[in-house]
Amino acid sequence: MIRLAWFHTSQADHKESILSRVSSRVVKPFLGALVSVSALWLGAAQAVQAQTTVQVDQGWLAGQSVSGVRQFLGIPYGQAPVGPLRWKAPQPAPGWVGTRSATQFGSACPQYPGLFAQASVDEDCLSLNVYAPPAPAHGKRPVIVWVHGGAFQVGTGSQYDGSIMALKTDAVVVTINYRLGAFGFLATSGMGSEGPGVNFGLQDQWLALRWVKRNIEAFGGDASRVTMAGQSSGGTAGCLALASPKAHGLFERVIMQSASCGIASKPLATARAYGDALAGRLGCAAGSGQMACLRGKSVEDILAVSPAYEDSVTKFDIWSATEDGVTLPMAPLKAMALGRVNRVPVMVGANRDEGRGFILPLFHLGYGRVMTQADYDSVAGYLLGSAAPVYTSLYSAATLGSVDVAASSLITDKVFSCVAHRMARSLSRVTPTYAFEFADRTAPQFAPDPFIDWLAFHGGDLQYVFQSTVAGIPQDPLNAQQQALGDQMLRYWKAFITTGNPNRTVGPAPLPTSHWPAFNGLTSPVQRLEATGVSTLGIGAFQAEHRCLAWSLEGLF
Repeated sequence: MIRLAWFHTSQADHKESILSRVSSRVVKPFLGALVSVSALWLGAAQAVQAQTTVQVDQGWLAGQSVSGVRQFLGIPYGQAPVGPLRWKAPQPAPGWVGTRSATQFGSACPQYPGLFAQASVDEDCLSLNVYAPPAPAHGKRPVIVWVHGGAFQVGTGSQYDGSIMALKTDAVVVTINYRLGAFGFLATSGMGSEGPGVNFGLQDQWLALRWVKRNIEAFGGDASRVTMAGQSSGGTAGCLALASPKAHGLFERVIMQSASCGIASKPLATARAYGDALAGRLGCAAGSGQMACLRGKSVEDILAVSPAYEDSVTKFDIWSATEDGVTLPMAPLKAMALGRVNRVPVMVGANRDEGRGFILPLFHLGYGRVMTQADYDSVAGYLLGSAAPVYTSLYSAATLGSVDVAASSLITDKVFSCVAHRMARSLSRVTPTYAFEFADRTAPQFAPDPFIDWLAFHGGDLQYVFQSTVAGIPQDPLNAQQQALGDQMLRYWKAFITTGNPNRTVGPAPLPTSHWPAFNGLTSPVQRLEATGVSTLGIGAFQAEHRCLAWSLEGLF
């Protein structure tokens, strides 16, 4: 078997003229011209230096300019969470003396190697990267803080090159690292005696947002227009931040792409039972000495007893957040239904064929075969418990053509599409909300599949908004139609991060070519993003296609 980790997987870089002794009538004019040219050259060099050297609250940073984008990489925002700081709230990174080089990415947080993961056992990983267009002539730019996906278990900010996004949205783009897996999302009974609040990976994200608020103006960004954005678990981080009072005031907009917010968290007791079981595998039994025991274990030991990423592919909530009553008072869908959220404009959406991004890599490429009914029943049983037979009969191979398509469709609708619609309905009651569906079924695949096409799979939208490959995974380039769709998406994104409305912009920038209605409970419009054209799905169309009525009845079975 090939161990394929889905959503798993830096760069380095005077001339003196000697004049011959010639007549003074030649030398003097030449020297005068040389002085003038040298002054121009020095002025240009100082301008470049001014653009790529900035001061933040910890000290000076020297970045680099690449293809017209100023890049500042590997900036520490948090102290290394090691020793007594492991499984503690993150602390701001200290300052430094002199000018710090910011031309290399920081280390990935501890994780296994894989397709979307960078093998790492380095806990000193709380860093971020800033991509900024040249200094603006007028005003400050909006800011996008991108939270990477990977089931809260793998990934790193360095996998996403924010350069093209920064140029095409005229924004400062920030990508971040945060603690993952057991290091960021473990909850045990022993933590209860150390003070309230867990969700250390989320707290890392929020510390990064505080750093942005304090420092982003040094890069030309507007601290009053920060958008928290992400895909997959990075999108889920957005719904968790919306539901947390601890994240209040850290962002002014949220973009959630393919967020699995329906299974974003678990009750405290459930999380502690799971955490105590993992600690037990390390020989750290529940009790007064549990945390000292855990802090004495190596990164390698902890990774060795952690679930493999493949388990997260079909058991999506292994490293979900914990409803600890402090950082997260309640499940985010419940908070949204009650209106207990940070009320900022929101864009929320899913991909038309999300489930294929899970089933195809794991079974087709990982195991070299299609799914069996037994595989399907196991996945459905984990997701649905006793209600599984009801839904596997609704999503059956007989009606949908194959077990693979049936399982993929169930995952799409249960975990993503209908949850996105539910969030849009709840959030639209209290704040401007815009719903979308990425639906380009010709999206470049991450790998050839010998059985069926990936279509608009989970992660298929990333190449459109970053307009570059992710994590260095080879993909076919976007064709002309797909490029046009990507540009249209970024026009929506630009308008939204600038004004809070994807249809508005400021200055001479062009408006998106298709109007995007705000979501409301009556007509429930969803903007469908396809390479053949952007359209608005009207009353009931999205819900019917994804069988959302059936999912609204899930609790009855």
